[in-house]
Amino acid sequence: MTKKSEKQIHLFLDSNIYLSFYDFTNDELNKLSDLHKNERINLYITNLVIDEVWRNRANKIEYSLKKLKEKKFPTYPHYCLAYTECKALRKTQKKFEELWNKLFEKIKKNYLEQNLHADKKLKNFFKKTSNIEITDEMISRAQRRKTLGNPPGKNGSLGDAINWEFLLERVPKNAEFTIITRDGDYLSPLSAFEETGNKLHPFLEKEWEEKKLIKPLIFKTITEFSKHHDSVCVDIPSEEVARKDELIEALLNSGSFKETHDIIAELSEYDDFTNEEKKRIERAAHSNPQVGWIINDEDVQIFYKDKLNITSTGELGLWRG
Repeated sequence: MTKKSEKQIHLFLDSNIYLSFYDFTNDELNKLSDLHKNERINLYITNLVIDEVWRNRANKIEYSLKKLKEKKFPTYPHYCLAYTECKALRKTQKKFEELWNKLFEKIKKNYLEQNLHADKKLKNFFKKTSNIEITDEMISRAQRRKTLGNPPGKNGSLGDAINWEFLLERVPKNAEFTIITRDGDYLSPLSAFEETGNKLHPFLEKEWEEKKLIKPLIFKTITEFSKHHDSVCVDIPSEEVARKDELIEALLNSGSFKETHDIIAELSEYDDFTNEEKKRIERAAHSNPQVGWIINDEDVQIFYKDKLNITSTGELGLWRG
């Protein structure tokens, strides 16, 4: 176990980090809740950041859905139709399109209800956070910063400048401070030539050191931040891990078909399972009739096959057809 420093880390996540949880490439959503639980971390968030996340959520989801729709099956030349492989591919394509339409309708429904997996995580996270309202004085100072041409900020937007003024006011002197952002306005133009690729804009770094008497740090992802502070987000049970454990235990002991369907629906929201978790979920299908008897129901079958990669009768011993 890594020895943990007692020094508190003052941390700010830019809105683009929260919005990245709707991206294809995001692998950090599961780490978000850990930041709240770590007593070493003093996490700063403003109502401005929260508003920006919900304001830009639709654009992020629209972009990812467009990318998802780009994955299409080919059009087969007429001479291919005589081959059994082509017939099998067309049959697979039809099934794919049926599942895609069901998936899209579910996504659309959950999007409108703000009930996507990322939505629920972020709402829970923001609810737990004691965010601080932006003051008129902060806005005034940000406007002056923009007028003088000082970073951060772009395209006439005051958002980054207001957040920076907020941090300058709220973070105490000599406090270890880190900002996590993908916004180039915070990054040095020379970051591409740095070994880590992470360097705060020279103007902002100089301003922070003069006022806070300590050099700030900047990272582009929560993963980079965790690796730098190797005792952060370590040895703290993840909220997601704990919830998955509860759900798997509930599946093992489910007392009705409805309860099983409800548990499967929630488990289906998770993308990754450890080998031990998979074994327990598989055991539920063997040991609990409330699971095994409805193994061929569409939601249960898709979950077991997709999440556990169980595709043959022999592996589970319960599949029919």
